[in-house]
Amino acid sequence: MYKILKLFTVLVVVFAFSPVSRAQTVVDGNTAKFLREFDDKKIKPAHIDTSYWSTSKEIRFALGLNATSDNWHQSSDMSFLQFNFYSLIGANYKREYTNWQNVLDIRLGFTWKDAGKLAPDARNLSVAENYLRLETQYGVKIVRRFDFAANAKLVTQIMPSYEKENSKDPNKKFMAPGVMDVGVGATYTYSSNRINNLRIGFFPVNNNTTFVLDQRLADLGTSGVRKAEYDGQGNLIRHGANSKVVWGVRTEFYIKYFITENKKIWVDNNFSLFVDYVDNFGAGKMDNKTALVIPIGKNIQLRYNLYLRYYDSDETIKYKWTTNDAGEQIKKKEIHGATLQTKNYMSLELKFSF
Repeated sequence: MYKILKLFTVLVVVFAFSPVSRAQTVVDGNTAKFLREFDDKKIKPAHIDTSYWSTSKEIRFALGLNATSDNWHQSSDMSFLQFNFYSLIGANYKREYTNWQNVLDIRLGFTWKDAGKLAPDARNLSVAENYLRLETQYGVKIVRRFDFAANAKLVTQIMPSYEKENSKDPNKKFMAPGVMDVGVGATYTYSSNRINNLRIGFFPVNNNTTFVLDQRLADLGTSGVRKAEYDGQGNLIRHGANSKVVWGVRTEFYIKYFITENKKIWVDNNFSLFVDYVDNFGAGKMDNKTALVIPIGKNIQLRYNLYLRYYDSDETIKYKWTTNDAGEQIKKKEIHGATLQTKNYMSLELKFSF
């Protein structure tokens, strides 16, 4: 019995380490050829043709100083230091008779004022540039320089903003308001030696939707949305609307023009006009930005900006100095209807393009 067990153990060890015991797959020539061809034709990552795409990236840092005072030796509360950041990213697709343009525009800046010139509870750091724009446009060429186009644009702000330096609650926030335009129309483009870019857009069918997603601001009727309703005792009956839809016509105009032959100094103008033709005929909004740019180095330039703005839904707030019963000088708040608003400043910029 012992000899049988010993023989069985030897056979198991020999079989386990024998090359014959290892599994081997034997294929014929046709099968091997098929496997090689299958391996060559196996699924590979899809190739995306990017030759029709072009991208642009621009970053600017701007520093501006404004000093206004009746006293030559002492600044006033209108003197401030401003630092702004600008980022413009574009991705464009152009092929034969079609083009697709996409833009992300971010502007964010801060204003610093001398705290000693402000009220004790006022903030000396506030938001200056506060802008976010997402825009896409798809066009099909009709004739030379004219395209049939569909355009969609969303404009809002990034940070909360306040009416005054000592205000506790913001009067505007992200998407409160946020304005979305969706229009169908035509565009005209032109360029020459001195006119770097001329673009005119006309959208006779345009949906303009204003969103106010903060309920407190919606109840106040921000940007023309329906205000909240209250009874005689001040109890809330109905909250304000979170959106307002208007149909109208939108026109846009942009030009970049070189003033000098060497193209060292230029001016660009961006104009946008929307007019309501359904709910309140003739009412609308207008934005215009004009910039004069003077390069003084490879990446350094001097820029003068002029802004014009008119929104029929805006209330213009003005403060006037008056004397109370105690003989003290105080600022009195006055609310007026919509009016043309202006802003201008000069800044020194550091610019990078990619």
